[in-house]
Amino acid sequence: MRKIIVLITLSILTGYASAQNSSFPASKMAVVITKNNTHFIGEILLNNDSIIELKINGIEQKSFKKDLITFYKELNENDLIIKNKYIYPCISNTNYFISTSAFTLENKKISIKSSFLFYNDLQIALTKNIDLGFSTILGAPLTATIKGKYSFGPSLHAAIKGFASWASYIDVDTELMAFQALLTNGNQEKNISFGPGIGLLKRGDEKIQILFSTFGLKSRVSQKFSLVAEWIFGKEIESNSLLGIFSGMLGFQHHWKKNIVFSTAIGTIGYQELIYQYRLSPRVENQFGPMGYIGFQKSW
Repeated sequence: MRKIIVLITLSILTGYASAQNSSFPASKMAVVITKNNTHFIGEILLNNDSIIELKINGIEQKSFKKDLITFYKELNENDLIIKNKYIYPCISNTNYFISTSAFTLENKKISIKSSFLFYNDLQIALTKNIDLGFSTILGAPLTATIKGKYSFGPSLHAAIKGFASWASYIDVDTELMAFQALLTNGNQEKNISFGPGIGLLKRGDEKIQILFSTFGLKSRVSQKFSLVAEWIFGKEIESNSLLGIFSGMLGFQHHWKKNIVFSTAIGTIGYQELIYQYRLSPRVENQFGPMGYIGFQKSW
């Protein structure tokens, strides 16, 4: 069953990449944004020190003096155009609410993420493809992470992420070491991510092997907003009662500035446990509850 799920996921990811690449035109395109924030997108006819000339919609030719425009860029397959407007890329941390993508900070050096001022995450770029992270909950040391990314092309990216947690706020004797493989298809504005992982959770002298997986989706729908979704599932293998925990959320991100993003979402969180009954076979019960999220991200 797990192999079938992985094959279906990979098929979706591959199809998403093919659709993205095939939609980009072969001719060299560019965007010009004037001082009154009008966007012109077309084929490049001329680009010298003072003049840019574009062919708009394959018919109209327009010339622009470079000292009278605010923005110019030659487009590639990673750029996003929505309703004939160029979408400035988000340079904040590309993580979702809790799940993560394969993207790193690249040329940005530092990013912070906070939710309710309860969970705080600091990301530091060591190189273009390697990030180091530190996370805390209510000020208690919790987790250090390291993530390395490799890109197979403009749309398909893979990463390995390692976790080391200690001194949990809930239980000071709890330690966790885990590794996660991340596969992301798309760009930083529209992508889909899948991340299976395995870890070893230690509580005092007791060791519990755990499996977890994450699924994330981001779709930029305008200059200001992105729709986001995530699903997280974790399973304890060596446990007599708790079989697994899971959560799912759907919400949006508000791109307030190029380097500041506010996020909000609603969803559900739950757990699955094994209930033992006197002289009866144990039964499995699922418990659900509502979940909300408010947070922000900022990069430098």
